[in-house]
Amino acid sequence: MARWQLDGAASTFGETHASPTTSAELAARARVGSALRGGAIGGGIGTIAHGAVRNPLYRAQSDGWWTIDNERVVASVSLTRTRPLIDLPANLMLASPIISYVDVGANWRHDAGGLSLGAGGGVRGQNGASRSTSGWGVLDAAAWLAPRLAVVVGAGRTLDDVARGVPHATFVSVALRVAVQPHITLFERRAPVAGPRIVAERLSDDLRRIDVRIDSASHVEIMGDFTNWAPVALDRAGGNWRLDRAISPGSHRVAIRIDGGPWIVPVNLPRVEDDVAGVVGIITIP
Repeated sequence: MARWQLDGAASTFGETHASPTTSAELAARARVGSALRGGAIGGGIGTIAHGAVRNPLYRAQSDGWWTIDNERVVASVSLTRTRPLIDLPANLMLASPIISYVDVGANWRHDAGGLSLGAGGGVRGQNGASRSTSGWGVLDAAAWLAPRLAVVVGAGRTLDDVARGVPHATFVSVALRVAVQPHITLFERRAPVAGPRIVAERLSDDLRRIDVRIDSASHVEIMGDFTNWAPVALDRAGGNWRLDRAISPGSHRVAIRIDGGPWIVPVNLPRVEDDVAGVVGIITIP
């Protein structure tokens, strides 16, 4: 089922000996899937103001995302239609031609422990301008030196923001990132956490075994995308609780319930927000 997302943005860009450019945009998107994998499509409308000139802005955009363990990939395509503000005298901006350009890009991020690495790139196809095709690319790394403080370094090349009159740039940057929620640091090792743990193994080409290891319980259930989110009771096998089932290899979302209590995530799994089942764990099936 699609879910609607409404976004708004406003910005101001200024430079020496020039009046600032301001913009406002409102966009709506329909989202499908979950935080683990999914996609969205939508559009927006806005206005760009520079001095006495106001240009309309129309945008259509689609994107998709996929998360596997500590890796996340996002791909996007957008179509923008507006009038340019770059390199035009003020008396010609009102008569500037309407241009359209398509941006295609992808981003990858690896986040594990106290280190976060990212890379992105894309191309732009444009009509109504002297350059018909151009590209961009960025690299960044963040090292968490304290639970709420990281040093971030980045480098890359950005494209012109034609609508707002912001020129392209090649940059190298060093910055500090401050977080509200604590993060594991680069030099920290997490202590083992007490609680139920889950492991998966391959029995045959089709059959997989899931074991839940817990100190004491009288009844354990599991649900996930491989059960269509229907609770399934596990069988006791010595000190473990077990399920043998045909499950496709790869990453799956899962949660467990012990003795009729709340649905929880095993302590050895990464946690994500899921639009179907709330907070769930990500288990890798071999």
